[in-house]
Amino acid sequence: MAIMAQLILTSAIILGGFYFILLRPVLEQQRKTKRDLLELQVGDEIVTTGGLIGKVVDIRQPSDGPIELVLELAPGVTVRALTSAIQERRGPAAELQAQGAETSAEARPSA
Repeated sequence: MAIMAQLILTSAIILGGFYFILLRPVLEQQRKTKRDLLELQVGDEIVTTGGLIGKVVDIRQPSDGPIELVLELAPGVTVRALTSAIQERRGPAAELQAQGAETSAEARPSA
């Protein structure tokens, strides 16, 4: 009987460890990605699964297919992407440019 209880307890500990170490972080990342996609707006800067960084120019919702995004990768260069290709939403492009300017100003040594 004690062996059975020990086996059940060991199995529970292993399953709990599996959940907290492997499964929980993946589920949290999926929730964050889904939340970011729902909050996506024109003007936001995003990163695709391929590593491309672009600004959302247009969001198209066709009646018979997945949501498409029109991304501007560089001035005059636009591409279409599916929302499934979005890895990360970095936020509104204007906010990111302002943060970048503040960071570079702080990084400069004062004379």
